[in-house]
Amino acid sequence: MKKKKLVSIIIPTNKRKELLRRSIRYFESDVFNFCNFLIIDSSPKIFKYKFKKNFKYIHYKKNSFSKKIFHTLSKVSTKYCIIVNDDDFIGMNALKKGINFLESNQDYVSYHGEYISFRYLERNNKVLYIAAYSDTLKNNLNFTIDSKVGRVKKLYENRPHWYNALHYTKNLKKSFKIAILGQDIHFSEILIPFVIGLDGKCKVDKVFWYAKDANVYTDVRIRQNKARKKMEKELFIKNSPIKKKLIEMMRLYKVKGNYEESSKIIDDIFRSYFNTYLFEEKKNKTYFNFNLRNTVIKFFPVYLRNLIRLLINFIKSGDIENMDNNIRVYGPKRDKNSLKDWIYMKNIIKQFTDFKDIYKNIK
Repeated sequence: MKKKKLVSIIIPTNKRKELLRRSIRYFESDVFNFCNFLIIDSSPKIFKYKFKKNFKYIHYKKNSFSKKIFHTLSKVSTKYCIIVNDDDFIGMNALKKGINFLESNQDYVSYHGEYISFRYLERNNKVLYIAAYSDTLKNNLNFTIDSKVGRVKKLYENRPHWYNALHYTKNLKKSFKIAILGQDIHFSEILIPFVIGLDGKCKVDKVFWYAKDANVYTDVRIRQNKARKKMEKELFIKNSPIKKKLIEMMRLYKVKGNYEESSKIIDDIFRSYFNTYLFEEKKNKTYFNFNLRNTVIKFFPVYLRNLIRLLINFIKSGDIENMDNNIRVYGPKRDKNSLKDWIYMKNIIKQFTDFKDIYKNIK
Protein backbone atom coordinates (compact mmCIF):
# COMPACT_ATOMS: atom_id res chain seq x y z
CA MET A 1 0.00 0.00 0.00
CA LYS A 2 1.32 3.43 -0.99
CA LYS A 3 2.22 5.63 1.97
CA LYS A 4 0.10 8.75 2.24
CA LYS A 5 2.02 12.01 1.98
CA LEU A 6 1.86 14.28 5.02
CA VAL A 7 3.14 17.60 3.67
CA SER A 8 2.50 19.93 0.74
CA ILE A 9 4.86 22.72 -0.36
CA ILE A 10 3.30 25.79 -1.98
CA ILE A 11 5.57 27.78 -4.30
CA PRO A 12 4.12 31.18 -5.33
CA THR A 13 5.76 32.82 -8.36
CA ASN A 14 5.25 35.68 -10.79
CA LYS A 15 7.30 36.56 -13.91
CA ARG A 16 10.40 34.77 -12.59
CA LYS A 17 10.56 31.65 -14.72
CA GLU A 18 14.33 31.12 -14.35
CA LEU A 19 14.07 31.23 -10.57
CA LEU A 20 11.06 28.93 -10.74
CA ARG A 21 13.05 26.54 -12.91
CA ARG A 22 15.81 26.55 -10.27
CA SER A 23 13.28 25.84 -7.53
CA ILE A 24 11.73 22.96 -9.46
CA ARG A 25 15.14 21.45 -10.17
CA TYR A 26 15.88 21.52 -6.46
CA PHE A 27 12.61 19.96 -5.35
CA GLU A 28 12.22 17.37 -8.11
CA SER A 29 15.04 15.35 -6.55
CA ASP A 30 13.91 11.94 -5.31
CA VAL A 31 14.78 12.97 -1.74
CA PHE A 32 11.63 15.15 -1.80
CA ASN A 33 9.30 12.38 -3.01
CA PHE A 34 7.61 12.46 0.40
CA CYS A 35 6.14 15.91 -0.49
CA ASN A 36 3.38 17.22 -2.74
CA PHE A 37 4.11 20.47 -4.58
CA LEU A 38 1.69 23.16 -5.70
CA ILE A 39 3.11 25.91 -7.90
CA ILE A 40 0.86 28.94 -8.23
CA ASP A 41 2.00 31.15 -11.09
CA SER A 42 0.72 34.68 -11.73
CA SER A 43 2.82 35.24 -14.86
CA PRO A 44 1.06 36.38 -18.05
CA LYS A 45 2.05 33.17 -19.86
CA ILE A 46 1.81 29.56 -18.75
CA PHE A 47 5.11 28.02 -17.68
CA LYS A 48 5.70 24.92 -19.79
CA TYR A 49 7.55 22.13 -18.04
CA LYS A 50 7.39 18.36 -17.75
CA PHE A 51 6.46 18.07 -14.09
CA LYS A 52 6.80 14.98 -11.92
CA LYS A 53 3.63 13.33 -10.62
CA ASN A 54 3.87 14.95 -7.20
CA PHE A 55 3.82 18.46 -8.75
CA LYS A 56 0.68 20.44 -9.55
CA TYR A 57 0.96 23.63 -11.59
CA ILE A 58 -1.75 26.30 -11.24
CA HIS A 59 -1.82 29.31 -13.56
CA TYR A 60 -3.73 31.93 -11.59
CA LYS A 61 -3.43 35.53 -12.77
CA LYS A 62 -6.31 37.20 -10.95
CA ASN A 63 -6.75 38.64 -7.45
CA SER A 64 -4.35 39.54 -4.66
CA PHE A 65 -1.44 37.50 -3.35
CA SER A 66 -3.38 36.38 -0.26
CA LYS A 67 -6.31 35.25 -2.40
CA LYS A 68 -3.98 33.23 -4.60
CA ILE A 69 -2.53 31.43 -1.58
CA PHE A 70 -5.98 30.90 -0.09
CA HIS A 71 -7.17 29.49 -3.42
CA THR A 72 -4.20 27.11 -3.49
CA LEU A 73 -4.74 26.02 0.11
CA SER A 74 -8.23 24.88 -0.86
CA LYS A 75 -6.53 22.27 -3.06
CA VAL A 76 -4.19 20.99 -0.34
CA SER A 77 -5.20 17.62 1.11
CA THR A 78 -2.18 16.90 3.31
CA LYS A 79 -2.09 17.34 7.08
CA TYR A 80 0.81 19.82 6.96
CA CYS A 81 1.78 22.62 4.61
CA ILE A 82 4.61 25.08 4.08
CA ILE A 83 5.08 28.09 1.79
CA VAL A 84 8.48 28.35 0.09
CA ASN A 85 9.30 31.38 -2.05
CA ASP A 86 10.43 30.69 -5.62
CA ASP A 87 13.94 31.99 -4.93
CA ASP A 88 14.47 30.15 -1.63
CA PHE A 89 15.19 26.64 -0.37
CA ILE A 90 14.17 24.48 2.58
CA GLY A 91 16.35 21.71 3.95
CA MET A 92 15.09 18.19 3.32
CA ASN A 93 16.41 16.74 6.57
CA ALA A 94 15.00 19.64 8.59
CA LEU A 95 11.58 19.26 6.97
CA LYS A 96 11.49 15.55 7.82
CA LYS A 97 12.55 16.35 11.36
CA GLY A 98 9.75 18.92 11.63
CA ILE A 99 7.11 16.47 10.42
CA ASN A 100 8.31 13.81 12.86
CA PHE A 101 8.28 16.34 15.70
CA LEU A 102 4.70 17.49 15.04
CA GLU A 103 3.54 13.90 14.63
CA SER A 104 5.04 13.01 18.01
CA ASN A 105 3.99 16.17 19.89
CA GLN A 106 0.28 16.78 19.44
CA ASP A 107 0.27 19.93 21.58
CA TYR A 108 2.56 21.67 19.01
CA VAL A 109 1.14 23.18 15.83
CA SER A 110 4.11 24.81 14.05
CA TYR A 111 7.80 24.10 13.59
CA HIS A 112 10.84 25.69 12.00
CA GLY A 113 14.49 26.40 12.73
CA GLU A 114 17.48 28.47 11.64
CA TYR A 115 17.48 30.68 8.55
CA ILE A 116 20.32 31.98 6.43
CA SER A 117 20.59 34.46 3.56
CA PHE A 118 22.91 33.53 0.71
CA ARG A 119 24.57 35.30 -2.19
CA TYR A 120 26.43 33.74 -5.11
CA LEU A 121 29.78 35.26 -6.12
CA GLU A 122 29.91 34.40 -9.79
CA ARG A 123 33.53 35.30 -10.54
CA ASN A 124 34.77 33.39 -7.50
CA ASN A 125 32.23 30.54 -7.76
CA LYS A 126 31.45 30.73 -4.05
CA VAL A 127 28.13 30.94 -2.18
CA LEU A 128 28.32 33.18 0.89
CA TYR A 129 25.81 32.99 3.71
CA ILE A 130 24.88 34.84 6.89
CA ALA A 131 22.36 34.22 9.68
CA ALA A 132 19.01 35.61 8.52
CA TYR A 133 16.98 36.33 11.67
CA SER A 134 18.99 37.74 14.56
CA ASP A 135 16.13 36.96 16.95
CA THR A 136 17.06 33.29 16.51
CA LEU A 137 20.28 34.03 18.36
CA LYS A 138 19.31 36.58 21.00
CA ASN A 139 15.72 35.81 22.06
CA ASN A 140 14.14 33.06 24.12
CA LEU A 141 12.16 31.21 21.46
CA ASN A 142 10.42 28.78 23.79
CA PHE A 143 6.71 29.27 22.93
CA THR A 144 5.28 26.68 25.28
CA ILE A 145 3.37 28.68 27.88
CA ASP A 146 -0.21 27.56 28.48
CA SER A 147 -1.80 31.00 28.15
CA LYS A 148 -3.07 31.39 24.57
CA VAL A 149 -2.87 35.17 24.59
CA GLY A 150 0.52 34.97 26.31
CA ARG A 151 1.81 32.70 23.52
CA VAL A 152 0.54 35.07 20.84
CA LYS A 153 2.17 38.08 22.52
CA LYS A 154 5.48 36.27 22.87
CA LEU A 155 5.44 35.19 19.23
CA TYR A 156 5.01 38.78 18.05
CA GLU A 157 7.61 40.06 20.50
CA ASN A 158 10.34 37.47 19.89
CA ARG A 159 9.71 35.70 16.58
CA PRO A 160 6.98 37.15 14.33
CA HIS A 161 8.28 35.40 11.20
CA TRP A 162 6.33 32.14 10.73
CA TYR A 163 5.46 32.54 7.06
CA ASN A 164 7.96 29.87 5.95
CA ALA A 165 7.41 27.51 8.88
CA LEU A 166 5.76 24.08 8.82
CA HIS A 167 2.10 24.38 9.81
CA TYR A 168 -1.05 22.38 10.10
CA THR A 169 -2.81 23.08 6.81
CA LYS A 170 -6.00 23.99 8.68
CA ASN A 171 -4.19 26.85 10.45
CA LEU A 172 -2.80 28.33 7.22
CA LYS A 173 -6.33 28.21 5.80
CA LYS A 174 -7.65 30.09 8.85
CA SER A 175 -4.91 32.71 8.58
CA PHE A 176 -5.33 33.40 4.86
CA LYS A 177 -9.11 33.43 5.15
CA ILE A 178 -8.65 36.54 7.29
CA ALA A 179 -5.70 37.93 5.28
CA ILE A 180 -7.82 38.15 2.11
CA LEU A 181 -9.92 40.82 3.84
CA GLY A 182 -6.93 43.19 3.83
CA GLN A 183 -5.52 45.25 0.98
CA ASP A 184 -1.89 45.03 2.08
CA ILE A 185 0.17 42.00 1.02
CA HIS A 186 1.87 41.78 4.42
CA PHE A 187 -1.32 40.57 6.08
CA SER A 188 -0.43 37.25 4.46
CA GLU A 189 2.50 37.06 6.88
CA ILE A 190 1.65 38.97 10.04
CA LEU A 191 -1.59 37.13 10.90
CA ILE A 192 -0.04 33.66 11.03
CA PRO A 193 1.47 34.02 14.55
CA PHE A 194 -1.94 35.08 15.89
CA VAL A 195 -3.61 31.92 14.58
CA ILE A 196 -0.94 29.41 15.56
CA GLY A 197 -0.42 31.00 18.97
CA LEU A 198 -4.07 30.51 19.82
CA ASP A 199 -4.07 26.93 18.54
CA GLY A 200 -1.03 25.48 20.27
CA LYS A 201 2.66 25.50 21.11
CA CYS A 202 5.30 26.44 18.53
CA LYS A 203 8.83 25.09 18.11
CA VAL A 204 11.94 26.90 16.84
CA ASP A 205 14.54 24.14 16.69
CA LYS A 206 18.33 24.18 16.39
CA VAL A 207 18.30 22.87 12.84
CA PHE A 208 19.19 24.36 9.44
CA TRP A 209 15.71 25.14 8.15
CA TYR A 210 15.69 27.62 5.29
CA ALA A 211 17.96 29.50 2.87
CA LYS A 212 16.83 32.88 1.50
CA ASP A 213 18.31 34.35 -1.68
CA ALA A 214 19.77 37.76 -0.80
CA ASN A 215 19.73 39.00 -4.41
CA VAL A 216 16.88 41.28 -5.50
CA TYR A 217 15.25 39.86 -8.61
CA THR A 218 12.24 42.10 -9.03
CA ASP A 219 11.99 45.85 -9.17
CA VAL A 220 10.02 46.26 -5.96
CA ARG A 221 9.35 49.77 -4.65
CA ILE A 222 10.68 50.30 -1.13
CA ARG A 223 7.73 50.58 1.23
CA GLN A 224 7.73 53.87 3.09
CA ASN A 225 6.12 54.53 6.46
CA LYS A 226 3.15 56.13 4.73
CA ALA A 227 2.35 52.91 2.90
CA ARG A 228 2.82 50.83 6.03
CA LYS A 229 0.52 53.07 8.03
CA LYS A 230 -2.26 52.19 5.62
CA MET A 231 -1.97 48.62 6.87
CA GLU A 232 -2.12 49.86 10.44
CA LYS A 233 -5.25 51.82 9.58
CA GLU A 234 -6.90 48.74 8.05
CA LEU A 235 -6.51 46.90 11.31
CA PHE A 236 -7.37 49.67 13.78
CA ILE A 237 -10.26 51.49 12.06
CA LYS A 238 -13.71 51.18 13.55
CA ASN A 239 -15.52 48.03 12.36
CA SER A 240 -12.33 46.64 10.84
CA PRO A 241 -13.30 43.32 9.17
CA ILE A 242 -9.87 41.90 10.00
CA LYS A 243 -10.16 42.73 13.69
CA LYS A 244 -13.70 41.32 13.80
CA LYS A 245 -12.45 37.99 12.47
CA LEU A 246 -9.57 37.94 14.96
CA ILE A 247 -12.01 38.55 17.81
CA GLU A 248 -14.24 35.75 16.50
CA MET A 249 -11.21 33.47 16.53
CA MET A 250 -10.42 34.41 20.12
CA ARG A 251 -13.96 33.46 21.08
CA LEU A 252 -13.62 30.19 19.15
CA TYR A 253 -10.55 29.36 21.25
CA LYS A 254 -12.44 30.39 24.40
CA VAL A 255 -10.26 33.34 25.31
CA LYS A 256 -11.94 35.15 28.20
CA GLY A 257 -13.13 38.72 27.76
CA ASN A 258 -15.86 40.74 26.05
CA TYR A 259 -15.58 42.41 22.64
CA GLU A 260 -13.87 45.56 23.97
CA GLU A 261 -11.34 43.59 26.02
CA SER A 262 -10.51 41.35 23.06
CA SER A 263 -10.18 44.41 20.84
CA LYS A 264 -7.72 45.99 23.26
CA ILE A 265 -5.60 42.83 23.33
CA ILE A 266 -5.39 42.87 19.53
CA ASP A 267 -4.54 46.59 19.48
CA ASP A 268 -1.77 46.15 22.05
CA ILE A 269 -0.23 43.18 20.21
CA PHE A 270 -0.19 44.76 16.77
CA ARG A 271 0.74 48.30 17.81
CA SER A 272 3.78 46.90 19.57
CA TYR A 273 4.58 44.76 16.53
CA PHE A 274 4.23 47.66 14.07
CA ASN A 275 6.42 49.93 16.21
CA THR A 276 9.11 47.27 16.62
CA TYR A 277 9.27 45.70 13.19
CA LEU A 278 7.63 47.99 10.65
CA PHE A 279 8.45 51.56 11.68
CA GLU A 280 12.08 51.30 12.71
CA GLU A 281 14.02 54.32 11.44
CA LYS A 282 17.55 53.78 10.21
CA LYS A 283 20.09 55.98 11.94
CA ASN A 284 21.91 58.49 9.77
CA LYS A 285 25.24 57.19 11.03
CA THR A 286 24.54 53.70 9.74
CA TYR A 287 23.38 55.04 6.39
CA PHE A 288 26.46 57.24 6.09
CA ASN A 289 28.87 54.43 6.95
CA PHE A 290 27.20 52.12 4.44
CA ASN A 291 27.58 54.65 1.65
CA LEU A 292 31.12 55.53 2.68
CA ARG A 293 32.10 51.87 2.56
CA ASN A 294 30.52 51.45 -0.86
CA THR A 295 32.32 54.56 -2.13
CA VAL A 296 35.67 53.12 -1.07
CA ILE A 297 35.26 49.54 -2.27
CA LYS A 298 33.74 50.39 -5.65
CA PHE A 299 37.22 51.32 -6.89
CA PHE A 300 38.38 47.71 -6.44
CA PRO A 301 37.75 45.17 -9.24
CA VAL A 302 34.86 42.83 -8.40
CA TYR A 303 37.03 39.72 -8.30
CA LEU A 304 39.54 41.35 -5.90
CA ARG A 305 36.72 42.78 -3.80
CA ASN A 306 35.26 39.30 -3.41
CA LEU A 307 38.63 37.79 -2.51
CA ILE A 308 38.99 40.35 0.28
CA ARG A 309 35.51 39.45 1.50
CA LEU A 310 36.38 35.72 1.50
CA LEU A 311 39.57 36.40 3.46
CA ILE A 312 37.67 38.44 6.06
CA ASN A 313 35.14 35.62 6.42
CA PHE A 314 37.94 33.11 7.05
CA ILE A 315 39.53 35.32 9.70
CA LYS A 316 36.19 35.88 11.45
CA SER A 317 34.66 32.40 11.33
CA GLY A 318 37.25 29.98 9.97
CA ASP A 319 35.13 29.48 6.84
CA ILE A 320 35.45 31.57 3.65
CA GLU A 321 31.71 31.26 2.95
CA ASN A 322 30.41 32.06 6.44
CA MET A 323 29.94 35.83 6.82
CA ASP A 324 28.92 35.63 10.49
CA ASN A 325 31.29 36.74 13.20
CA ASN A 326 31.86 34.11 15.90
CA ILE A 327 28.87 32.02 14.81
CA ARG A 328 30.45 28.68 14.00
CA VAL A 329 27.60 26.34 14.96
CA TYR A 330 24.54 27.63 13.16
CA GLY A 331 22.53 26.77 10.05
CA PRO A 332 24.67 24.74 7.60
CA LYS A 333 27.26 24.09 10.31
CA ARG A 334 24.72 22.76 12.78
CA ASP A 335 25.34 19.06 12.04
CA LYS A 336 26.16 16.58 9.25
CA ASN A 337 22.61 16.50 7.86
CA SER A 338 22.47 20.30 7.77
CA LEU A 339 25.75 20.45 5.90
CA LYS A 340 24.50 17.79 3.49
CA ASP A 341 21.39 19.89 2.74
CA TRP A 342 23.53 23.01 2.23
CA ILE A 343 25.91 21.27 -0.17
CA TYR A 344 22.96 20.12 -2.28
CA MET A 345 21.51 23.65 -2.27
CA LYS A 346 24.85 25.11 -3.39
CA ASN A 347 25.09 22.64 -6.26
CA ILE A 348 21.70 23.81 -7.54
CA ILE A 349 22.53 27.49 -7.00
CA LYS A 350 25.70 27.15 -9.07
CA GLN A 351 23.76 25.59 -11.94
CA PHE A 352 21.44 28.60 -12.22
CA THR A 353 23.48 31.78 -12.07
CA ASP A 354 23.02 33.73 -15.30
CA PHE A 355 20.14 36.00 -14.27
CA LYS A 356 21.73 39.37 -15.04
CA ASP A 357 20.31 39.65 -18.57
CA ILE A 358 16.83 38.70 -17.37
CA TYR A 359 16.63 40.45 -13.99
CA LYS A 360 18.53 43.66 -14.75
CA ASN A 361 18.58 45.11 -11.24
CA ILE A 362 20.91 42.45 -9.84
CA LYS A 363 24.23 43.89 -8.69
